[in-house]
Amino acid sequence: MKYKSHPNVNLSSHVYHIYQSFPNDLNHRTVSFFHDIGKMSQEFQDYINKKSNKKTTHAFESSFFYFLLRYEKDSFENFLANLYAIYKHHGNLPDIEHDISNNFNFTLDGFKKHYFMNFSQRNVKNIGEKLFTMSQPILSNVTQEKINKELIKFLYFYKDVLEKEKYKFNTVEEYFLFKIRFSKLIFSDKYEAIFNQAYKQEKRFQSQKYIERLESIIQEKSKSHNNLNDKRNEVRLEILENYKANKDKKIFIIEAPTGIGKTFTALHLALQISNDFNKQTIITALPFTSIIDQTYNEYFNIFEFDQDNILLKHHHLTDSKNRIEPDTENMQVLQKNDYITSTWAFDNVIVTTFNQFLYTIFSNKNRDLLKFWKLQNSVIILDEIQSIPRVLLKDVAITLIFLSEHYNIHFILMSATIPAIKQFFDKESFAELLCTKYYASNNRYTIVPKLDMEYESLLEQIKTKSKIQSVLCVVNTKKFAKAIYDELKGKGVESLYLLSTHLIPKHRKQKIDEIKKMLNNNIKVVLISTQMVEAGVDLDFDTGFRELAPYGSIIQTAGRINRNNRQKIYQDFELVVFMITPHPIYEKKKSHPYHDKDMLLDKQDELLGSPIKESDILEKVNSYFQEVMDRTFSLNLNEKMKMLEFQSVFELFEDNFMQKIPNLVPVFVEIKPNLAQCFKEKKLTLLREARTTIKLSEKMEIKSKLKKLEKKMSKYIIDVKQEETTQLEPMFNTKEFQDFTNIHICPFDDYGKRYSYKIGWNGEYWDYGFD
Repeated sequence: MKYKSHPNVNLSSHVYHIYQSFPNDLNHRTVSFFHDIGKMSQEFQDYINKKSNKKTTHAFESSFFYFLLRYEKDSFENFLANLYAIYKHHGNLPDIEHDISNNFNFTLDGFKKHYFMNFSQRNVKNIGEKLFTMSQPILSNVTQEKINKELIKFLYFYKDVLEKEKYKFNTVEEYFLFKIRFSKLIFSDKYEAIFNQAYKQEKRFQSQKYIERLESIIQEKSKSHNNLNDKRNEVRLEILENYKANKDKKIFIIEAPTGIGKTFTALHLALQISNDFNKQTIITALPFTSIIDQTYNEYFNIFEFDQDNILLKHHHLTDSKNRIEPDTENMQVLQKNDYITSTWAFDNVIVTTFNQFLYTIFSNKNRDLLKFWKLQNSVIILDEIQSIPRVLLKDVAITLIFLSEHYNIHFILMSATIPAIKQFFDKESFAELLCTKYYASNNRYTIVPKLDMEYESLLEQIKTKSKIQSVLCVVNTKKFAKAIYDELKGKGVESLYLLSTHLIPKHRKQKIDEIKKMLNNNIKVVLISTQMVEAGVDLDFDTGFRELAPYGSIIQTAGRINRNNRQKIYQDFELVVFMITPHPIYEKKKSHPYHDKDMLLDKQDELLGSPIKESDILEKVNSYFQEVMDRTFSLNLNEKMKMLEFQSVFELFEDNFMQKIPNLVPVFVEIKPNLAQCFKEKKLTLLREARTTIKLSEKMEIKSKLKKLEKKMSKYIIDVKQEETTQLEPMFNTKEFQDFTNIHICPFDDYGKRYSYKIGWNGEYWDYGFD
């Protein structure tokens, strides 16, 4: 009880609360006990009790005592995972071979020198003496000589791992063993530090209650006059029936046409799985933030009807959920709400992005792995699975299979265009829950290829059709979208909208809502957009135009045409797929952001040689994705996982998951006077408070306030080319905080000129335009 882990917190209480967070996991109990033993050093106790301002270490010392007391008592696989969880619990998981080579491949004298240099421990005469002093309250009859020998043995253990390549394994099991051990420790450690108690799930998930609520909503919807409702119910019931016949599977695939009601159907299936297998968590991951609000709103009516407070929406633009209300005794409210939200700790149903989910699996970062443990024993819906880059599909498939088998996770994969991911699953590991007849019986639209269209003809057709129909035109770049918008505006086309990522997030959402309302009221709208409107955005147009793109993108755009299967007032609901040569904007360089392997230009006669009805699409889609995958080399992240290359896995994943665009600068758009100045003053005030505040709890509260402020700011920020910001002032141009000078301000005086609600960013340069 005399040792402190944090100011005014007993080490024994801290450790006990961490263990109690996951009391049934014996390995978690072990790492909980050992992870902070290093805090028993006199140096650390002097620092924590403010007798000294010299920072010290404890993770290395803690890992040494774990080695001293548990080596050869735990299996090697468990031992190595536990050791690194303890050693790295304040950092990130490294590449194990590289970490050992850099940090432990020394003689004892060399190690001491390295240790002092890296951890600023020059005030400690001898690491062996420090460890011996620390051992006295823990071990009886131990001598300085014994500790020195054990320290050498500790170093030789790492040398042995390195030389005999014991960091290499035959499967990815050890990779995820590291992650689950690490995740539970860092989550419960930080939770205890913030709340001063053990984590405990608040309430059981009442899946049957929500099944009944969902069914009542579906029944109510079926009363409305929608031609698709009968088919949607038929699809849902067939999927549930096929699931019953395949309960031994843990991966389910739903391939169904757009607008067939996959959101409610997948949720119903997830709830049924939760009910059958006592699952406490459902996670729905979507590729774009633009469709998360839409899904969340549909979920809200089911899960928050009785204010059960179990539903969470989480991505980089959302504010933290206000689960904890402020009180006079403890004002660390923001910090607590931030932590609960970012770790998904108390919510049973989470709506999030592919980024959040896939980073949790493939990242080595402490911040991402805080919630890895939450995936265990869950049901995970991956909607619009075709959005995962093809080079990652094999690795994602292999990973999903492993997690389903070893971490008791049920996966539901959905899309109107399931990519060729099925070839990477064993036939026994998954079940397809919907037959192909729903494609064959659908004829909501026809895809009409016109791959030799002239630019003037495109503009004239849009203008002519806009007089009697709502029109969607999707092109590959922001620059081309704006050019078409300007031409049509000049031709007098009414109710004309432009949508791209050159709009700030606040305006994107506002504009989509505005367009949807007009379409629902049968007002003819013309929308010129980039591909951001494709997947999941619930808009329903009469006719459409799509610039030549990968086949999956074409089908996704087609899903916005006659989405609700309205009666054929017009001769046909069509999506015209066009290619203009020479291109009016990009005469010499590539006019699209896609990889040539995704475009399959040499297969266009086969894929788009003649008009295609929706009922004939499935065969074409399957042929396209198989051809693309045959031309694709896998990254083989799986092999790096087997070698415990945590950092390399994440770097390779990130490089291929998110397209890196060079020379972009964030610009804050002032849509009203002094908005930027208001945010700037608030942020600078918080940064100054953080510099002068001594108490850790107050620093963490300031950090939470900064995070909340930055999320609010991000709703007004877009990325533009660096050349376009030369006349803009940096937002943080003080000498005091030079690290924050990257954001520039588009002032309110330029609103309507350099930026407007109608077109978004209207910078001087439009050379770069890929969304």
